[in-house]
Amino acid sequence: MPSRGRLAKILLGVAVSAALLVYLFWNVDMHEVAARLANTRWSFLAVSVVLNLASIWVRAWRWYYLFPPGSQPSHLFNALMIG
Repeated sequence: MPSRGRLAKILLGVAVSAALLVYLFWNVDMHEVAARLANTRWSFLAVSVVLNLASIWVRAWRWYYLFPPGSQPSHLFNALMIG
């Protein structure tokens, strides 16, 4: 079980995230969002997701050549996905 300080930080992060989500979606018409999603061309979305992941993988390989021997692109890919 996490310490009290760590638990407090986690709860604070969750509370701030929840508050920001409420603020962002307060004036959003969810029926309009649902209508837009119903008219989405999912093939374009799938292609964009694949291209995005491919670009991140290429950036991971770039970092692979900049880091010392023994670095693994899969670990670098994970680091790039986090941000």
